[in-house]
Amino acid sequence: MTTDNRFTDREALGFNKFESRYRPFWWEEYCGYDSSQSLHRLRRLVSKDELPPVIALIGPPGTGKTSLGRTLQAWAFCQQPVHPDRGCGTCNACRSIRRDPACHRSSEWRVEYDGANDSVDYINREVDHGCGNLSRALFQTNEEFASTRGVVVVIDEFHRIRNDQQEKLLKRIEDLDCINFVLMTTHKDKIDPAILDRLALNCFYFNDPSIDGLKEHLCLIANRNNKKLEADGAVLIAQQCKQKMRSCISAMKELCLTNSETITKSDVEELFGIVQTNSDKTGDIDVAFI
Repeated sequence: MTTDNRFTDREALGFNKFESRYRPFWWEEYCGYDSSQSLHRLRRLVSKDELPPVIALIGPPGTGKTSLGRTLQAWAFCQQPVHPDRGCGTCNACRSIRRDPACHRSSEWRVEYDGANDSVDYINREVDHGCGNLSRALFQTNEEFASTRGVVVVIDEFHRIRNDQQEKLLKRIEDLDCINFVLMTTHKDKIDPAILDRLALNCFYFNDPSIDGLKEHLCLIANRNNKKLEADGAVLIAQQCKQKMRSCISAMKELCLTNSETITKSDVEELFGIVQTNSDKTGDIDVAFI
C-alpha cells in the first residue's frame, strides 16, 4: 500500500493561503493529466536531461502552464538535485521558485517574465546581463551554482508580445546554448512563424482537467482539510466550475469552512445557488439557479 503525499509539504513550509497550498508543483500534482502525452513526454525529456532550447506550453487559462514552468525551473536551478526529473523542493532555489514565504532570497532565482507587462527589450537586457551572468557562473566554482542543471527562462502570456517584437528574441534563443526558453501561451497562432519553426515538435498542449481527474483532486483537498467530499458533490463542483482548476479550488476553500465533517452534494448545491424541484409527474428534476 502506498501513501499519497501530494500537497503534504505546503503547510510545514508556511503556505497559509489556501490557493497556494493546492497549486501543483510536483509532477504527480498535475491532476487530470494521467493520459496526457504532453506531460509524460515533457517529464521524460527532463529526466534524460534533454530539455530542448525552446519549448511552448499551449493551452487555455488555468491548465497549469505557469506552475509547470516553475516545476521546470526548480529542476534546472535546484542546488541539491537528488531526483533526475525534479528539484529537491527545500534548497534556496526551489523554495524561491515555488514562492516559499519563508525564503528571503526570493528574486535571485526567479527568471520569469510576463508578455503582458514586460517588453522584449527589457527581457533581452535581463537575459543578456542577468541570465548571462548566471549561465557563466554555472561553469565556475561558485557553491550556489555548482550543481545546477542550467538556466530555464519562462515567458508567460507570450501571445501578448507583438510578432515584430518576438523576432528580437530569436538571437537569444539561437545563440545562448545553456539557456532554455519556456514560452507559455493560450494562442499558438500568435507565435511568430520564425519562432514556430525553431519550436518544431517542441509544442506541448494542455487542456482542462478531466471530470474524473478533478473529482479525485477535490476529494484529496477535502481529505487534507480533514473533510470527506462526496463523489457526486465533487463532480458537481467540476461541472459548475466548467472544469477550471482555479474556480474549483476557490469553491473548495469555502466548502471546507463548513462545520460538518462531510461535504455533501446538497452543500455544493447551496454554494452555487442551485434549487431542485420535482416539476412533473415523471419525477424528473428541474435545476434552477437563484
